[in-house]
Amino acid sequence: MNYEIKRPLMKVIDKCLLDHAAAVGTKEGGPDIEDVYRLQNLSKIHYYLKEDHDFLADEVAALLQFTDPLTVALECWKEQDHPWEFPICDILYAIKAYERFPLVNPAGYAQQKVDQIQSLKDRLDQNMSDFQAELLGMDKMEIIAMSAEISAMQGAHNFMKKYFKFEPGNAEILLRMENPLKFVATQWRSDVAELFDMNAQVGEAIVEAGKEAAVLRYFAAPEQRQAISAEVQATLQMLVDTDLKLYGEVTGDTLEAIQTQGFLLRDGALIKADPVQIGEVQSGREPAAISDSVKPSLRGQLHEKMREAGQRPPPSEHPKGGEAR
Repeated sequence: MNYEIKRPLMKVIDKCLLDHAAAVGTKEGGPDIEDVYRLQNLSKIHYYLKEDHDFLADEVAALLQFTDPLTVALECWKEQDHPWEFPICDILYAIKAYERFPLVNPAGYAQQKVDQIQSLKDRLDQNMSDFQAELLGMDKMEIIAMSAEISAMQGAHNFMKKYFKFEPGNAEILLRMENPLKFVATQWRSDVAELFDMNAQVGEAIVEAGKEAAVLRYFAAPEQRQAISAEVQATLQMLVDTDLKLYGEVTGDTLEAIQTQGFLLRDGALIKADPVQIGEVQSGREPAAISDSVKPSLRGQLHEKMREAGQRPPPSEHPKGGEAR
């Protein structure tokens, strides 16, 4: 590094060392051994900073924020565990130096942190916009296959913008990344297997199947099915909203994807279709708006009216595992 860049810091640490030496010499009652050892350690870190350390520009700026950067550098040195490097900025946050040691301009530091957080949020918005633009160039089925990733990106973006409690250094570290949103999204726990003890659940199911001499079939836990369904629904809703925004109507590809995934479109919103409604859509009829699980008595009345008119009502849904008689 050019010496001129670090010259202001060198002048400050020179003064700090002399001030510490003077304080030891004028201490009431005289210095003790601990004072001598501390002054010796300050001298060592002073020599290292002036002669050996290869400063980065942000390290110079960071140390100059403290009224006694020499003492702060010594505390960083005590905590450093990197045998071949001395990453001052990272250690400053690790030891909470900005909270422990006096600052030259506390108000200026506070404003700097506010500005960094706002810059990070702007970067997160840009990352999200780039991600959405990338999705628009994909096939609809490819987008559905990315449901988990889309859900993670949306969740991470909303969390970081509204709820994350920033600790000193968080924003600065994330701003060093090209895509901080993707980094946060990779920490998002969207995999149900990480939230539930799936190993134990599947293991018990296998043992039970063996006892009953049943055919072993792979199935997902109800919680996992619900989570996957929610992710798919969110992705399909995004496709609907995008079509309406771009074309003023929902495209045929999107409608096909909605039907394939077992959903119906009602006034721009997706609802989960029941088996009867799915069958009606596939046969070309308008699906009934009322399902057995919602208003069974009214459906029964409709069936009765059809019988009186000489029409055959649609077959009832059989219990799981049952057969038509």
